[in-house]
Amino acid sequence: MSYLAEYKKDGIVSKRSNRADTILKSSHTLSSTHIATKADAVDGMVQHELKYNSHVAATDAFLDKLLDVKETTVDRIYGKLVESGNYNPNKALWRDFPQSKATEQALYEPFTAAANAVNEACTALGLPVEIQTSWLDRHNTAPKSRDTDAPAIRPDIVSVLGATKDLKELDTKIYAKEEAACLLQNADLGAEQQADELAQAWWHRVHVPVEIKLGKGEKDILSAVQQLCAYMRQVFREQLDRRFVFGLAFCATELSVWFCDRSGLIGTETAFDIHKEPKKFIQVIAALALLPPDRLGWDPSMWLYRPSAEEHFVHSWESGVKLEDFGSNAYRTYWAFDMPSRDGKTRERFISVHGLSLVRSEIMCGRATLVWEVVRDDEEAKDETRYVLKQCWRPMSSHRESYFYEHARSTNASASLNVGKVYSSEDVHIGAEVDTTLAMRRGLTLTPTSITDEPVTGKRDRGDTIERFIHVQTTAGGSARFSAPASDPNPRVLSRMLMETYGWPIKFFKDIPELLRVIRDAITGHRTLYYGGVLHRDISKTHGELIDLDYAKSTADFTPPVVFIDQEGWDRDTKEGYETCAKFLRPVQITEDAFYALWMRYGGGRNKITTYVSDILDLKEGLKNAKRPLTCEDLDIYYETSPRPDFSAHKTQVVARTATMCFASYEILKDRKYYLIGRAEHNSIHDMEAIFWVADYLCLTRDGPGGSRRKELRGEQCGGAANSLEQIVYCFFDSENVQVLLENRKTLFDDYTDVETYIVKQFHPYFDVLKPLVVEWWRLIRFAYFSGSYTPMHQPFLQVLNNTLREIEKSPPSKQSAATLAELERRRKDLSHGAPYPPYIQACLDSTAAAAAAEPSSPPMRTKKHKGDV
Repeated sequence: MSYLAEYKKDGIVSKRSNRADTILKSSHTLSSTHIATKADAVDGMVQHELKYNSHVAATDAFLDKLLDVKETTVDRIYGKLVESGNYNPNKALWRDFPQSKATEQALYEPFTAAANAVNEACTALGLPVEIQTSWLDRHNTAPKSRDTDAPAIRPDIVSVLGATKDLKELDTKIYAKEEAACLLQNADLGAEQQADELAQAWWHRVHVPVEIKLGKGEKDILSAVQQLCAYMRQVFREQLDRRFVFGLAFCATELSVWFCDRSGLIGTETAFDIHKEPKKFIQVIAALALLPPDRLGWDPSMWLYRPSAEEHFVHSWESGVKLEDFGSNAYRTYWAFDMPSRDGKTRERFISVHGLSLVRSEIMCGRATLVWEVVRDDEEAKDETRYVLKQCWRPMSSHRESYFYEHARSTNASASLNVGKVYSSEDVHIGAEVDTTLAMRRGLTLTPTSITDEPVTGKRDRGDTIERFIHVQTTAGGSARFSAPASDPNPRVLSRMLMETYGWPIKFFKDIPELLRVIRDAITGHRTLYYGGVLHRDISKTHGELIDLDYAKSTADFTPPVVFIDQEGWDRDTKEGYETCAKFLRPVQITEDAFYALWMRYGGGRNKITTYVSDILDLKEGLKNAKRPLTCEDLDIYYETSPRPDFSAHKTQVVARTATMCFASYEILKDRKYYLIGRAEHNSIHDMEAIFWVADYLCLTRDGPGGSRRKELRGEQCGGAANSLEQIVYCFFDSENVQVLLENRKTLFDDYTDVETYIVKQFHPYFDVLKPLVVEWWRLIRFAYFSGSYTPMHQPFLQVLNNTLREIEKSPPSKQSAATLAELERRRKDLSHGAPYPPYIQACLDSTAAAAAAEPSSPPMRTKKHKGDV
């Protein structure tokens, strides 16, 4: 029994998502915005991403390639530590570590002290410390975050940016305060508050997180690695200029080192005892201070912009950077980027106005796409243009996104129509080398393994819910050995693209005519790309100009359009086919052009032609009594005059990619055709179906202009109607279970009237005028699949839309609603949001805001931070 059938018959109430805008890629799970992320949700995200993207490497090779410090330097630091008494070679023990079994808390302070002692030895020896850091024990307090929705996760120890000497005295006071409740009893309140504030670590200043466990059994070690991965994910979430992150897992006496970039996780194959192998410990800690910032995961190609400071542009890890140099949140922190000029001959600097979409920064294995609104830093040019800067870690096997825009324009002269405009793009370089995850891993060989999902040893509880992506064995010496499922990592490259297309998501429409014009422009943009040899494949948000070609595919192969010829020019088989079909269809007649179009479509298949016409007559019963031959338009036969792109030679990438789940066709979700045998190849009809689902979602979940979500879906009690609406939204859009989505889409195809009964019926009253359009779109889509024609649907979609728009525009204009006026005011404020920019930049922003006072005829593109924006 299908999901929709259960709902129709029994009124089932599925487990519904409470998130406002749940739009998910099936390849990634993201934290919701405006809802606090729970720790167990973070664990689930980590498992989902790293289950098949985790690897291990030989420990010595890992350390020598990723954390390489000269042996002579390590020896010098070791000698200094022995001399200072921080390490006792006779006892093979670091200072203050318990010599017998103790509590986990007893490990925090000595580990912190040992790590800080290494840092101090580096300074005392005059070694070139690249990054000033301090190791802090903050096991009782989670690092603070500028993100109010950040999960309350708490590393035991963190290495934070800042000199050790500045915090050493503070740490001493903090430990004393834990023992004596009134450390500052005689101090004034301001001093106590200051001490408490300084005691806090901030996530956006965390250099390396550490997780500590008292035991070193399998469960302890796995738990430590799992928690450590959650901390590394949070570092990515908070630090937009991090390319990769190191993390340390310390269990009893053994340390394992972990590295995460956007291609996944790598760990040392074997943990080592820091007391028995102190020089390895020294190498790890020293490398985290002595290596250049780019070797420790920081991005030297972007700078903090500090408009009120004497030095405007600094890297976030530099000494002297203060907390106030960052904005109140990630979206209000200002960054600077250097990009190629339009002609590629020079480089130009751009400054971010604010973040547009940053929620994917936490992705541990994937594109981790970030988007900012930026302006050009050029006082002489006084450029008033607002640009959009898009950054992602694309697979090295994929084209840069700008390639698809260029490819479409090179093959279709009209491909600039309603398609985003690229100013410039590049693959980012670190020095002279392209920034790739391959380069970051420095030729490290990943150790293959034949370990299955079940561990070789250990006392794992079968009921344990932790899904292991790392497995643990015990070596002959009792140390932990890690292994991971053998698989090839997907190497990625950091790319940036600067676009001249700026605007808002479609949900911020101001009225119905504008909404229809935006959808029309998007369909037109899709058509121009399609006939330029580019297929979008990831429709999730409709804009006035089509953008986001990250997952597009392209071709240089084209099939000539059908050329209609009179019957005198037909060959014998065609003439006989026409006569045969005419006899079968009597008394209905079809024109020669209609027959010839179907003859060419089905390759001379007479049965297919008559079946197609019979099916159309069943859907359009009025045509059965027509007194004239039926035309191509009567029979829903649409052929455009441009050559059609042929994607048959396109090779699917090894790395799986899926469309946005909640708007994807059943055929894409299932990889199977609706009615025919065989796998489904993504074509233009699937993107048109996605536009249909986007329109449905908007009409179901919004209450009119401005993007406000319906009160029935905001948790307000609205009776049984709200319950039915929630079920529909869940079953067709919000479920994170792909099976729920695809089964409901498939079941909806079985009965043509169900789209009216169960989808359109639930539209908000504001969208009643769009109900006939949506129903007709569904009829067109369903019949195209049913007939197996898979022809481009742009023309029929646009025809229905334009007819609807003309009817609406016939009505006399009404007074603008309060919601429309509120949306226009929101746009004005959005364009005038302040930032302490240099005067010439601020003037550009002010002039843009002033221009917004006039009503825009169509909202341009922009992607806000909400992952579910539509």
